Amino acid sequence: MPMPSNDSTRDDPTGDDPTGDPAAGGPAPGDASGTDDSDPQAADPQDADPQDADQQAADAEDAGTTAAQVSRSGSELSPQGERGGIRSSTGSSPRAAWLLDAWTPGGRIRLDGPLERSTISPAVRSFATALLGVVATFLVFQGVASVLVGAWVLVSVPAGELQDLGASTAAQAELIGRYTREILISNSIGQVVGLGLLTAGLARLHSRDLSAFLRLRRSTWGLVGLSLLALIALQPGVQWLAELNRQIALPDGLRQFEESQLQLIETVLQSDTGLWFNVTMMAVVPGIFEELAFRGYVQRQFERSLGPAAGIVLSGGVFGLYHLRLSQVLPLTLLGIFLAYLTWRTGSLLPAILVHFAHNALAVVGARYVEQQPDLSPELLHDLSVPAAAAIAGFVFFGGILYVLHRQAAAVRPDGQDARSGAPPPSGAPSRKSG
Repeated sequence: MPMPSNDSTRDDPTGDDPTGDPAAGGPAPGDASGTDDSDPQAADPQDADPQDADQQAADAEDAGTTAAQVSRSGSELSPQGERGGIRSSTGSSPRAAWLLDAWTPGGRIRLDGPLERSTISPAVRSFATALLGVVATFLVFQGVASVLVGAWVLVSVPAGELQDLGASTAAQAELIGRYTREILISNSIGQVVGLGLLTAGLARLHSRDLSAFLRLRRSTWGLVGLSLLALIALQPGVQWLAELNRQIALPDGLRQFEESQLQLIETVLQSDTGLWFNVTMMAVVPGIFEELAFRGYVQRQFERSLGPAAGIVLSGGVFGLYHLRLSQVLPLTLLGIFLAYLTWRTGSLLPAILVHFAHNALAVVGARYVEQQPDLSPELLHDLSVPAAAAIAGFVFFGGILYVLHRQAAAVRPDGQDARSGAPPPSGAPSRKSG
């Protein structure tokens, strides 16, 4: 599996910079050697307001930053190459830093949010906001969902039955079965608010360009197809890791918690809410909003702090732990790393969203199929054993698909770099665009 490098100045004979840093493979965006018409900062100086002269001079200085000044992460530009540094004019007013992004027209994203004016080290600030983002989105998501479920219970459940809920597991299971639709709707609303709206608000504290910062852009059908094919190849390995993970001994309390979660999932899947409703609530909504939070914001901040490779691995590990299922942490972490790599390599959340949706939808549809077969049980799907040879073959196939995807993503990346010759396109030539 090709993995990204932390070295933003590394030479790449294919013309494909592993860090996604346009400065490493060609002239920096807006370089004096040519004006990038797609860069909103590249305006005719004679048309500028005289009061903006200082800012335009600073932007020209930004554009002239060389690859040697770019930080180890290949992410941000500052006057001396300090990662995420805040520029200041001759007075006391701050100037915005820039986030290098090869998939953005002009190759950079303006960091003009209030958090970017902090005097805290950019690497420390990015790492801390990534962790705070995980905690904040989780608490808001769970809080909103719990409040809504509690409201449903208070309105719908007779007072006499409420007294039995705290002490009777059977009563709780009956309640879940009776109000499955309301519970799933509450859970989805919590995801929209906690993982969606809150994530957008956090990103706005860094940049006004939310779509670029969160990688909300189109991708190509070729990259999407390869991503889905890679997911299929990864399934034997995921199942094999799940089987290996279940062999790890857990304390009795955690084991009981895991079993209660599994029973809840089985109750939901066996309910009469309908297949399409379950797919929407358990595949569409998580696929969009978990990706927005984890691959859109958290991964971006980890990359800014630690570089692409560490950002991909760390965000994948946090994703695995986020689900609070230690018996599934290994396969969930592997999936998280795969989704993080897709987002970084394709420059878009779309492939990761569709892969996440496909993975969850297959689980929902598979569980419904097993439920309709009298000689099968949900436990059979959960405890399915995969030979190690099949897992190894799947990993080999998976690696081959990622190699093709890695190369194809370089060919469509709109960073002004000719992936075939390794040379920048002629002056005035249109940049290739993804999607």
